[in-house]
Parts: sequence; C-alpha cells; structure tokens
Amino acid sequence: MPESGNCFRLDGGVSGRDPARPNELHPHQQDFPLSMNESMQDYAQTPLLVLLGPTASGKTALSLRLAEHFGGEIVSCDSVAVYREMEIGTAKPTFAERRKIPHHMIDVASLSDAFTAGEYARQARVAIAEITAKGRLPIITGGTGLYLRALIDGLFPAPPRCEELRMTRPSWYVPLRFASQIASR
Repeated sequence: MPESGNCFRLDGGVSGRDPARPNELHPHQQDFPLSMNESMQDYAQTPLLVLLGPTASGKTALSLRLAEHFGGEIVSCDSVAVYREMEIGTAKPTFAERRKIPHHMIDVASLSDAFTAGEYARQARVAIAEITAKGRLPIITGGTGLYLRALIDGLFPAPPRCEELRMTRPSWYVPLRFASQIASR
C-alpha cells in the first residue's frame, strides 16, 4: 500500500509520522479547536442535563418542558437528525417546537458530508459553550449512544479519516451487488 500523509496502514503502522515523536499530534488535529479525545470531564463545571432513550419514548416533549422550566436550550444527540435531507423517519422536533425553544445539532450536515461521532462531539461542545455563555442550561436529548459517549467521554486519539486508505480494498473484497451473483453460482 502506498505511504502518504499520516494514514494508518493495514499492518498497524502509521505512515508519515516521525518515529522519534510517536505522540505528536497529526497535523490536521492541530487545527481542531477541540481534540478528538477531549471529554466533557475537561468541562467539569458545565452543568448538563441528559435525556437519552429510544425513538418515540417522549424525550422531545420532556426536553421541551425541562427547557421551559430551567431556561435551557436543546442539543440534539441523534445521528440522523444532523442531516438536512433526512426528514422522514427521524422524529426531529417540529419547526414550531424549534421556534419555541432553541435547538442545536439538527440539520447541520448534508448526506454528502463525512460526519463522524468526533465531528458531532466537536460541534456539540461549541454549542454547549455558547448555551452556557448565555447563562442557559444545555439539555442533551436523543438516542445515539455513540454520539453521547464521544461528547461525554471523548474518543480515542486518532488522525482524521484518510480518503486514500478508505478507497483501498483487500483483494478478496467484492461489492455487495456482485456478491449475490457469485453466491448463486
């Protein structure tokens, strides 16, 4: 596999890194306002209210009531609600509900965007900081446990995705559309 700008290799090595400085941040990570492994523990004085549960369990209605009562704003923790093009089957709050109480992390990405749990955590922390700066309570509401874990506990330190590596496929790889044809033979 060709080595290029700081991609993980299939053999476990990392190309493009100086072996004398293995703990040095990936160059792209230095541009991020928050590191991928930063957690909310770094914000221990920030009060948060978290409502996490399955779809149609009443989280939205409860979060709206809590936001009214405590003077809060809602930070969606839903891996589908982040996409603008996803309206059907997402259980996003209605536009009337969003006008009534400010909502964050809804319709922030396009389906064509690469949007990861790490990106969610970075953007959600910015939203939480903005909410608390206004003296309001951030209310994290949703059902995507990985997004909540990324936000609260952080993720393992890793370089950003490498498109070159993602396009590399093992010799045994068969696209799904051809797999059924091969299996029927």
